[in-house]
Amino acid sequence: MGTLSLQRSTVSSQLSACCCILLSMLKPENSVYKPIMIGSEDNLEVFGVVTYIVKSAG
Repeated sequence: MGTLSLQRSTVSSQLSACCCILLSMLKPENSVYKPIMIGSEDNLEVFGVVTYIVKSAG
């Protein structure tokens, strides 16, 4: 089973403007396979089973 990796980085310039870069990637645990980059033009649907909740769901 692979993992979904979300990486965020903040880039600032001399104008004090900031932007957030969101990079999504599917990284296989088997090194034979290459990571799959997920861009804004891709349609990604994630489903699974909730096994733990940190906050109250009510």
